[in-house]
Amino acid sequence: MKLPKRHSDYVRAGKGEHFDFLSEFLNQDSDNVSYEELAGKMAMSAGALRMAVYRMRGRYRRLLREEITETVSAADEIDAEIRFLIAILSI
Repeated sequence: MKLPKRHSDYVRAGKGEHFDFLSEFLNQDSDNVSYEELAGKMAMSAGALRMAVYRMRGRYRRLLREEITETVSAADEIDAEIRFLIAILSI
């Protein structure tokens, strides 16, 4: 399985700016910039940008799950821990 990319991975690949642009959409669609506007800045189609955001979100879901797996004592606690984390961050 391919490891999720982190900011440092994008920077090493010479795509640090891509990470900065994509992270605008990491948690939800942006109110500040549209897919079409950002796609123009990144010289890609809006569809390609949507796919890049989709993939980045998936990578971060897997990364979050892996990190939480390291902090709980049993596998059946993972989902509850994620729900708790989301609830705390939503306050």
